[in-house]
Amino acid sequence: MKAEEFISILSNIAAENHERFLSLRKDIPLGVDELGETVTAFPYSRRGVARQICVTGTCRTDFIRRIVVTTASIYGKGELCFLIVSPNLSYGELLSFHSADVTAPYIRTGKDIEQSLNALKSLIAMRGDEQKKFPRLIVVLDGLEQVTGEQNGLLEAYQPFVEITRGTDVTLITGVDLLKSIYKGYPGAFVGIGNCLVTADGEGKTDVTYAKEDSSLTEPVSLDYPSAPSVKEVIAFFNALPQE
Repeated sequence: MKAEEFISILSNIAAENHERFLSLRKDIPLGVDELGETVTAFPYSRRGVARQICVTGTCRTDFIRRIVVTTASIYGKGELCFLIVSPNLSYGELLSFHSADVTAPYIRTGKDIEQSLNALKSLIAMRGDEQKKFPRLIVVLDGLEQVTGEQNGLLEAYQPFVEITRGTDVTLITGVDLLKSIYKGYPGAFVGIGNCLVTADGEGKTDVTYAKEDSSLTEPVSLDYPSAPSVKEVIAFFNALPQE
């Protein structure tokens, strides 16, 4: 599905069934399954539970960037903002996406990660002021193990972010190398880092698996996601749209 087709579908839903559109906006759209239904990261939400999406597999950074672009096409700047903590320079091009509020600090050392964590703590503390209305916050963490040199698969660099967002309305998207499939004896890393696992294959296909309340895993749902045009072309397309 191309970006233009994605926007067209959303526009039709908004025109024909406004309530369905508002419901769809509550979740992050990941793509379209084999039946043509839009798949979101969370088919339901529970108050007090952090929304956590773990993306692994090949081209996971590309997949996460597409999540940012497609989500930003649904929400305005006053409704949504992004904090991207990653050493991957490819996220830098999202800073030119004027339709979204994107912050991507320069991450090269463990100290940079710690400073980003402190910044997130401040953002969450500010959101505790119920007298003020803040935009929804999505935090992207990708490639932190490359900075810290983790090779044990325990994902220590991610855990502080998971802990401080737990129980808040912050959406956490992590791009990690789990080293092994969750179906081959390594479920702890997945369940510990998120309750939705997306495994991308780099060919515009993904498998989406959910962790249920009892920590058991659902069977993977295969889906297509917007794989063309490139991220730069998508940004150019969105920026060319008339602004209200």
